[in-house]
Amino acid sequence: GFEARLAYNYRSEYLDEVGGDFNEDLYLDSRGQLDFKASYALNDNFDVYLTLVNLTDEPLRYVSGRNTGRLAENEIYSWNGMLGLRMQY
Repeated sequence: GFEARLAYNYRSEYLDEVGGDFNEDLYLDSRGQLDFKASYALNDNFDVYLTLVNLTDEPLRYVSGRNTGRLAENEIYSWNGMLGLRMQY
């Protein structure tokens, strides 16, 4: 009845917006984060679960221009979690 998963997710840099020239293009910077998920079946119909996302506190960064890498935006979300009871019928 017990399940657990630890996952590391990585996404490389990619073009998000095209600007007037290549120095104004907006890229989402590469990032990796660690996530955890666990659940326990109480019986055939109910289980309790815990999900924790971004345990490594990775920020979301946008940079202007691929070659210059000027920081355009830095969003810090920290980690978040969810605890719940799931019913199946």
